[in-house]
Parts: sequence; structure tokens; C-alpha cells
Amino acid sequence: MLRRSVDLLIDQGTQLLQLDTSELGHCGAAGLNLFVDYRARLGASGGSLTIVNPTKLLVRLLQITNLEDLLSEPTDRGQATPQTVRLTHSAP
Repeated sequence: MLRRSVDLLIDQGTQLLQLDTSELGHCGAAGLNLFVDYRARLGASGGSLTIVNPTKLLVRLLQITNLEDLLSEPTDRGQATPQTVRLTHSAP
């Protein structure tokens, strides 16, 4: 479900995507791979991915895997408003 929703947003030209992880219970290797894939796909078209409202555990996981840049919002957005997708339960 999540993958289809985010894929659709990216395919429709979304440039700025925020993943709200405030309700995310667990994130494993497959979830991290999704984050990396989304960042690469958005970056290829000049966009960006940002993870918002991360748990302390997710912050630590992103630091360990050298993905903490996903926690930083782009400094130059112009007038674009990011699309936000709320993750619930566990990422794959």
C-alpha cells in the first residue's frame, strides 16, 4: 500500500516528499531500502525526500547507516509545498 501510494506521487511529478514516521513502530532493511530508492528517484528529477517526526530509534538507525541526511529539509524549496505521507506500523 505505502509503496503504491508513494510510487504514484513520484510518477505524477511530486518533487518534495516528506515521510511522517511519527507512528512507525519498526523499520528494517527493506524499509531503509525504500527510503534510499525514493531519495534516488526524487533526486534524479531534482526533488528530495525528507523524513519528519522520526522516533529516537529511527534517528539512530539512520545515523548508523549514514542516511541521516534524510532528516534534513532542503534549504531551497522555492514556492513548492511538500507532499506528506504518514507511515504507520512497520516499514517493510
